[in-house]
Amino acid sequence: MVQLVAYKQGTSTQFELDIPESSIELNFQYIDLNDPMSRRSPYSFRFNLPLSKTNNKFFSVYFNANTSNGTFNAMKDTECLILSDSILLMQGTLQMHSVSKGGYEVSVIEQVAQVFSSIKGITWEELFTTSAGTVDTDLDHALSWDNVRDSWDVTNDITTGSVGAGVVVYPLADGGQDTSLNSWTVNATTGFYYNEGLGMQEDQLGVENLKPAIRIAYLVKYIFNKAGFSISSTFLNSVDVQKMYMFLALETPRVTGRANYGFKVGLENDFIIPTTLASPWIPLAFLEESISPFYDPDGLITNGAFIAPYDGLFTLMTNLVVYSAGSSGGYLVGTRITINGQSGSFDTSNQVSYGVTSIVSDMQTLQLESGDSVAVYVSSTNTYTPTQIKALGTQTATFFELVSFTTTASFVDMAQNFPDIRVDEWFKAIVQRFNLVIISDQTTPGVIKIEPWSDYWLEGTVNKDWTDIVDQDSISIKPTLEFQKKTYEFTDAEGSNFGNLWWQTNFNWIKGKYTYINLNDFVTEEETTDQVFQPYKNRKLFPNVANTGESQLPNVLLPAFWDFGEPTGSVDYPKKWVANKPVIAYYNGLQDIGNGATFNYGGTLYTTYPYFAEWNTVGVTTATKSLQWGYDYPDNFNAPFISGGISGGSTLNFCFYTYWSQLFNEIYSEGSRVMTCKVDLSYTDIYDLKFNDNLYLDGCFWKLLSIDNFTLGSNSLANVKLIKVINKPIGRISTGCNQKPSA
Repeated sequence: MVQLVAYKQGTSTQFELDIPESSIELNFQYIDLNDPMSRRSPYSFRFNLPLSKTNNKFFSVYFNANTSNGTFNAMKDTECLILSDSILLMQGTLQMHSVSKGGYEVSVIEQVAQVFSSIKGITWEELFTTSAGTVDTDLDHALSWDNVRDSWDVTNDITTGSVGAGVVVYPLADGGQDTSLNSWTVNATTGFYYNEGLGMQEDQLGVENLKPAIRIAYLVKYIFNKAGFSISSTFLNSVDVQKMYMFLALETPRVTGRANYGFKVGLENDFIIPTTLASPWIPLAFLEESISPFYDPDGLITNGAFIAPYDGLFTLMTNLVVYSAGSSGGYLVGTRITINGQSGSFDTSNQVSYGVTSIVSDMQTLQLESGDSVAVYVSSTNTYTPTQIKALGTQTATFFELVSFTTTASFVDMAQNFPDIRVDEWFKAIVQRFNLVIISDQTTPGVIKIEPWSDYWLEGTVNKDWTDIVDQDSISIKPTLEFQKKTYEFTDAEGSNFGNLWWQTNFNWIKGKYTYINLNDFVTEEETTDQVFQPYKNRKLFPNVANTGESQLPNVLLPAFWDFGEPTGSVDYPKKWVANKPVIAYYNGLQDIGNGATFNYGGTLYTTYPYFAEWNTVGVTTATKSLQWGYDYPDNFNAPFISGGISGGSTLNFCFYTYWSQLFNEIYSEGSRVMTCKVDLSYTDIYDLKFNDNLYLDGCFWKLLSIDNFTLGSNSLANVKLIKVINKPIGRISTGCNQKPSA
């Protein structure tokens, strides 16, 4: 028995829809050999549901254009299940295309497609917009040296929404901001180099010129969680991928900021001061922020105290609702404000009466530094009956509130600092970079599996003998010729910063590009990856503004996002800010500056700096992974963190070799074969089938590429496409050399 179960939109209420007498056909596709850089999701062909009473009710009598009754919205997702004999065959989204006398024309797309549909064409700001129409500010944080320094230890979480340790990290990067925007140095037009702006001659870095980077794995999980799914991924949870970050705000001179949203917090319960504690100062913990009129969207309150997000002048108000039983007389209630546990001239004392609910208010304006902790204390002289600080009164409540502030700093508005590309474009670029497989599993509805193709391919260890369910007369085996192209270009976009421009101009080549050349004599055409990111390039920190000579700090390699401008006055080599495309890099933790040098971070000298690189190790060896597509002569080859006599400085583990080469050998080698055949598949077969299962046929193993025309409620055979298992562990390197000389 075939069932189509749909959920009333936005609810968990199920409707079993009446299905047609004609068959419903399902299609399953793992990879399209014509377009290996794209991904597909299972789906159904369109079919008509009858105009039955049940279906009319579910679709709100959609054929009647004059009615406004009902809740069905053809513009919204409708979750559904396709089952047969209670076996789940597909979970996905039901889409209604039209209605006519023939019924409701609908189709079903599997749940992976729901994710792609949810991000299609949207901006990052739209991604971070909640269902209530407000912006998710959980990633936001104050731009302060405290947060910047804390971010370098990935066990810390600097975000206001506590999204996770290490999600946001601040690189030390030279943005090349010009004089009107820059305070790196005394002579700001010279930009960023060791003798100015990094600790010598009492110069120090300006935190306002730093920009955040965000963990790639967090963004992928956020996208899927927003669409209502969770992720199962050994790859995304691996140590290396947790070190991958995308740099933000590269299209603007500085981060886009906003004012903090303030706070007004209350008590979770009434607070009782017993008579035995009359007179001593007792701390009040303001922990309630979830019910009206309380709020703290920026997480300014920690353990009941206010933590200053940056330097500034802050006006704070305390309001206490006080009551103590009695018929006559009065007592004193005092409030005290402490800064980092120290009391100053911020004590107040108020006379209140027994048997009367009184309001004790105080307002203080405090000059605070980033990280200062402000706490509220209360005392009572009442020795006769307990003093109550009531959480909620009839007219007002007990609260602690930030009334106003004056500062030159700001919160980083993270949603406004993402690159000017659509979310689906970005995600497709990530999928291409690591050749990710995105698969759902009927046995775990709502969970999406994401792994690199080679990992998923090799982890398939289940062997199934299909000899008896295949129509032997339908078998056709052919080479993969019709699916092949002559060349595949794996490349990033051109970069606009000096390092990339120099490389592109001198070699007419985008750094790290890899070209796969097919040795098949009968194929033409070419295919290219989407070009979303520009190559990440580090530079040495030179001792002069001309960026020449030997670096005094060979350990220090920093990204630079500027270009040289025209000479101005006494400065022959002024840097100028330029907009850049996004970059991705590994964060390799804090590393020694070396040579006895220190950098000045917010007035404090440090001997370490945050080291980002295209490499996942400090010192490049044959085991090191790179985020470049293919091999090019390494930047800064002789630096200690590349080779420097410590390691070979060379690796083959670039993105094509690591993530793509095996796929190309499985598809395009001389032994590659594709089989098409008709198979008698049961509902249980479909339920249990994995695309990486090893399927035994004609004396060898095959893996599934696609199933077409699997017909529900029919005994007809499904059309199946398979590819022969070769499992070459090491891919062929193109005979075309990608190496480019350094000079």
